[in-house]
Amino acid sequence: ELIARVNRTFNTEIRDLTKAIADVFQSLEKIDEPTLSLIGPSYYLLMRKFATAVRDSVPMETFKKNLRKYMDDKFWRSIVALHWMASFLDPSFKKFDFIPQV
Repeated sequence: ELIARVNRTFNTEIRDLTKAIADVFQSLEKIDEPTLSLIGPSYYLLMRKFATAVRDSVPMETFKKNLRKYMDDKFWRSIVALHWMASFLDPSFKKFDFIPQV
């Protein structure tokens, strides 16, 4: 009975979402490289990945909204000036193109 109630479409959506964000977490967890400059861009990248899309199912929309709220509650307040300075000093982020223009 439990197996019959599994929503395969939703499971596929969850799998695709987690595949899309795996690189972000792996880049932040590298041991031999400083990642201070990646914190701000990674936050914005994850928020972009967690944005709802037109084709998302209702459960996936709810899941993504909860993920975005969690990201704001957990991480936004812990991104400090040092992270922004490190991002600005990294040549690849100098123009802060990763920040939404809105």
